[in-house]
Amino acid sequence: FGEGDDVIAPEKIIPFKLNEDAARIKLFGWWTEHTTMPKFDINKLKISFKDIYVPVWMANANAVTEMSARIQPFGNNIMTPHNNIRKVIDSNYRLIPFDASCHIQDEQFNNIEPFNYSEMTEFHAGYISGHMAEVYQNGPQITLPRVIRRVKDFATKMIKEDIETDTKGGEILSINHQECDVTPSELIYLLVPVWVCRYEYEGKKQYVYINGQTGKVDGKVLFTGRIHELRIIEYGLSALFVGLGTAFFISSLFVGGIRALNRNI
Repeated sequence: FGEGDDVIAPEKIIPFKLNEDAARIKLFGWWTEHTTMPKFDINKLKISFKDIYVPVWMANANAVTEMSARIQPFGNNIMTPHNNIRKVIDSNYRLIPFDASCHIQDEQFNNIEPFNYSEMTEFHAGYISGHMAEVYQNGPQITLPRVIRRVKDFATKMIKEDIETDTKGGEILSINHQECDVTPSELIYLLVPVWVCRYEYEGKKQYVYINGQTGKVDGKVLFTGRIHELRIIEYGLSALFVGLGTAFFISSLFVGGIRALNRNI
């Protein structure tokens, strides 16, 4: 990080809270929520986990939004077929996240959000020791137009809702004028923790992403089902206790307490 004139070093970081064992439990718990996949042979399952710090831009911005519209009055008063209304809203937006990774698509990143950004701390190289860390793919030049576009879309949506809930009327019949000026005020380069699980079954590869701070999971499901739910969880926990000689404990646990275990996971 920070090598070369055109590379920016991270300013903030959210440290990992989940280790691989915890990420594995989250994965198998997530699998048991899906009940429509076909039967599988557990011996043909190949799983690998990688912990990676993903680059994110956090944006702060100000938006001044103006809109004048013709609205339907309450009560459908025949003598007053419509009302005219004008509003101006000055709003500030803070810590808007933008994924800057080339490994995770925006949709996948959004689906494992939110991160608790109040826990971000000053970046130090010690945090990434033993982890993979990705340098951003999309720099400020690409991110700033995304900031302006997202804030403008959201601010316009908010002012429309504000107009439609105004006591002077209801539904917008037509918009006479609208304008939104967005001024980005700060762009923060942040690293967030993500577990990437790649699993393969009969030659088919899928990826699952796990929020390394909160444990939220999203990805593609290749197989699972209630008939095989116990076997899936047993496989996951067996992998955790493989070096502890606890096979008998695991078998007893599943015979006597599978329902409680499912609730906990």
